[in-house]
Amino acid sequence: MNIVSTISCPKKIPAMAEATSSNISVAVRIRPPSTEELNKQWQECVRATSASAIVALSTCATKHDQVFEFDTVFGPQATQEEVYAGTVGNLIKDKIYKGFNGTILAYGQTGSGKSFTMGTDGGSKSSLNSNSGSAPLCFSDGVIPRAVHELFHTRASLPSGTERVKVEMTYLEVLNAQVFDLLAKDASSAKLSVKWTEEEGVKVDKITRFDVSSLTDVMRLFEQASAKRKTAPTQMNAKSSRSHAVCTLNVTIAPDCTDDNTDPNFSRETISAKLTLVDLAGSERSDHTKAEGDTKKEGIKINLGLYTLRRVVSNLSYNQGRQIKRIVPYRESTLTLLLRDSLGGSSRTLIIACISPAKSNYQDTIRTLKFAGRARKIKNSPVRNVISSAFDAAALDEENRRLKAENRDLLSQLKEGGAIAVNHAEISEDEYEELKSENYKLNACLLSAIAELTELREEKDRSDATLTKCLTENEILQQQLREKEEAEKRWEKVNKILYGPLPTKRAVIRLKRQYQSRSKQVARKSSSLVGKFTFHTPFNRTQRKMHHQTRNAMRQIHQNRCVPLLSPMKWNNPVVRTARVDEVDRMGNVRA
Repeated sequence: MNIVSTISCPKKIPAMAEATSSNISVAVRIRPPSTEELNKQWQECVRATSASAIVALSTCATKHDQVFEFDTVFGPQATQEEVYAGTVGNLIKDKIYKGFNGTILAYGQTGSGKSFTMGTDGGSKSSLNSNSGSAPLCFSDGVIPRAVHELFHTRASLPSGTERVKVEMTYLEVLNAQVFDLLAKDASSAKLSVKWTEEEGVKVDKITRFDVSSLTDVMRLFEQASAKRKTAPTQMNAKSSRSHAVCTLNVTIAPDCTDDNTDPNFSRETISAKLTLVDLAGSERSDHTKAEGDTKKEGIKINLGLYTLRRVVSNLSYNQGRQIKRIVPYRESTLTLLLRDSLGGSSRTLIIACISPAKSNYQDTIRTLKFAGRARKIKNSPVRNVISSAFDAAALDEENRRLKAENRDLLSQLKEGGAIAVNHAEISEDEYEELKSENYKLNACLLSAIAELTELREEKDRSDATLTKCLTENEILQQQLREKEEAEKRWEKVNKILYGPLPTKRAVIRLKRQYQSRSKQVARKSSSLVGKFTFHTPFNRTQRKMHHQTRNAMRQIHQNRCVPLLSPMKWNNPVVRTARVDEVDRMGNVRA
């Protein structure tokens, strides 16, 4: 095993797309009840009814049982070997060694058995702690050790597989939304940056890459990385992962160009593939984990990244078969940016959802099952990564040899001082000098043309800037003019409402008759009230007062200086009241 220099990830390789797309494969594993749950007389909340169905039992919040269907469901008694055979299966042989990318991802709440399923917990009997040269598999080995074992076992079964197949390993963690290299020797260079481009895909700058040749090499690096990966004890898990871990095995397979290989179906191409193994940190609830201080802050960051992951999966499942699609927020989280190729991309993806059977974790279990159900609807488009063909390489080598031989012949002719044979035509030294001077003149003309073109481009840029500025000012002026016109229209409308047309002559005559009739009513009422009081009001005085008020009001109305106001018939109110036109609103009320 040798250390490769710390460089950036390779560029995206030209590839040929697979004919059909495929949905993400989803498996659910129910872990056995823990010792603490057994001591507390736990109650079951989920149950596997078949190899592909799971039932969430009803509670107080849900009146009926909920049924979920997946590709594979494993009960609490399932072994590690059964889980690997039912999930990964022939992914290594049929996909990775055919040039297709693969991703294996474990999802679930904290303490649901993700690290045990993936094989990154480093148990006492695991191959992580094995020092033997062959590193045999144990019954407790999870998905990662078994996948790596199958990867190298398949390589050994190929003709000249050790020489043809090259495997490189990288290992990083996402802690507090930052990426760190777990295989870097220097802590100062452990922090990495992640970028995404349409041409290169996901790119991690300056990540450390190791050449690995056996399961022992990979497990030794896993042990070193696991020691650097941050963990902390919580109420639900004594060794809770505080970061998301992503291990990548880059496989490059060269063709077998030996003469004894006569198989016409044998591939003559150089292909590459990428096996991504993801161990996510579990979602946490602070009231269950009882975390405090930095552990609580890390749990908040973990939940935030997993929330973005759920949004990505939700939007991708919603977009399947719809014309109006939702925006997928890959860039909102470092984790989702790293998994962009695995979710809706060109990778063959497998998700293992780990859940707890205890009723105390019912809400987290339902959330995990819904996430797995949405992820099962996502379609990826696997792409075969082809670097080059053996026939193309042979043709390029032949062309290179021909050009080198021709170059040697030309150099020898120049050293001899004679004429140079080009296309079977002889050129003398005088003609050569003449062509050389003409070439200098053409180069000078070309340089002057380039300089002139540069000046024209600069002048065009200045003109474009001036035009942009003028257009911006014109737009501002037009906006101000539109605002002024709108304000004038609003004022015209207000004036029309407040100062509408005055009453016509016919209306004034009608009002005059109403006032005269009202004055007669007041006179009759006043005459009837004379004998009801101890004091006597002269009849002619009251009549004269009403007459004068009516006459003055009608005079002001006739001169169009006031408008009439009708008021209830009361003894202490005048018959006619008037107000100025600008003091009356549209409804005929006097403004305060």
